[in-house]
Amino acid sequence: MIKFDEKYFCKDLFFFGGCDEVGRGPLAGPVVSCSVFLHSLLFQKITKSDLNTCLKNLGALGVCDSKMSTKSFRHIILEELGAFNPLAKSGEISLKGTKKVILSYHISEVDNSKIDEINIFQASLHSMKVCINKGAKLVGENGVMLIDGKYKPEGLRKNIDSHAIIKGDSKSLLIGLASFLAKNYRDTKMENFAKIYPGYGFEKNAGYPTASHREAIKVLGPTPIHRQTFRGVKEYLDSGHL
Repeated sequence: MIKFDEKYFCKDLFFFGGCDEVGRGPLAGPVVSCSVFLHSLLFQKITKSDLNTCLKNLGALGVCDSKMSTKSFRHIILEELGAFNPLAKSGEISLKGTKKVILSYHISEVDNSKIDEINIFQASLHSMKVCINKGAKLVGENGVMLIDGKYKPEGLRKNIDSHAIIKGDSKSLLIGLASFLAKNYRDTKMENFAKIYPGYGFEKNAGYPTASHREAIKVLGPTPIHRQTFRGVKEYLDSGHL
């Protein structure tokens, strides 16, 4: 995975990053995106050696596609990196072996109401655009951003050389780290929603359409955080406590 990220490196970069989203498939809750940026602490250009040090750190910890990891494994890695607060919208991660560069991350979410309004595809792209642009504004001039998926968001800042990477979360360590952070944030939000709306198993299914979740919607009806335009929800809109 290290070689994959490195092949997109070029001279005169002030940052190099990855972005991923989670939560396109659930029947409830937000879609969440995270952008991760490797950049200098002094707003200087980064080198390929800086990127290599970063990637070796992430590879040694076992960063990978979040879909291929367990919740406990993700927690161990994020704690090791110092990303302790699962609901932090932004943060910084120090790297072993260097005091020149740092990883920063930014998280953006689009709630179920907006998803129903603009559709899940557009909501996913919008959440990516917001977190990418926020980070790119803070970390310097031009840089590279690797984005998971077939499509790139429109409206990215002009200082970003962006690349859409199909199955990028299984190819790029930086996209993989972004997926860890996004999933950790979203899972924690859904665990909190489980306390507000008991009986749906959000603490276990994170809003995904498991058999028990579908049955709960059928019996209890949809909640205010369910996506009303999704099949499996819209059929029961008259029976819930919306």
